[in-house]
Amino acid sequence: MNKQYAQMLQLIGGSIINISKVISPKINKGGLVLNKQEYMDNITECIISGYNTIININNSKILDSEFFILLSAYRKLLVCLEDLLQKIESTITNIKIQDLSKSFSNIREIESDLNLAIIQIMNKKLSENWS
Repeated sequence: MNKQYAQMLQLIGGSIINISKVISPKINKGGLVLNKQEYMDNITECIISGYNTIININNSKILDSEFFILLSAYRKLLVCLEDLLQKIESTITNIKIQDLSKSFSNIREIESDLNLAIIQIMNKKLSENWS
């Protein structure tokens, strides 16, 4: 069970690392997002990968309450990415980084949910190891 737990955490962690690498767009000196299509493609790839991760996790048998909290926060993160992608796609003109600030703010809020869930899982596993 611990090995399966570690694998699931590794899947989510790897996905979050990928998201963190692409979430901040390249911008010019005027604050305009460069390479809009590439940015959208990267976000789309993160969303697809994220949902594949959820499918893999849902096929496992380790959805205890702590892990469910982590999975819920992770799903919220994917929904925020979808909202960000929709905002970018709906913008016909150049996108300014300020136009995306609400989406980035929502993602930052989910970061605390993810941190809390990870701490709860760690505490549970530590207490199990000491019992």
